[in-house]
Amino acid sequence: MILTFLVFGLKSPQGRLVEKALHGDGVGLIIFVGVGGLCLIGGGEFLNYANLEIPGLDAPTRRYMGILLAQIGVAVDVAVTGISIVLSLAYHDTEQEYDV
Repeated sequence: MILTFLVFGLKSPQGRLVEKALHGDGVGLIIFVGVGGLCLIGGGEFLNYANLEIPGLDAPTRRYMGILLAQIGVAVDVAVTGISIVLSLAYHDTEQEYDV
């Protein structure tokens, strides 16, 4: 997405997708905290995947799913943060006036 923004610019339809991605800035946090909350509800500690209650799955698969979901949440937050930083730097450069 960052490359799309840098190549096509913010005014193109592809650039609009980058702006829409910024609206999902809390999704990764909700996924991460949701997995941790489910572990707490299961009777364990926060992000203790052994206590993650997912019906129909055995213990190793529940651990795998817990780790995978937590990492997806972290990846989404990191991606949105990277896009946000690039956009803020791009806007900062274009709004700055230069005296020649």
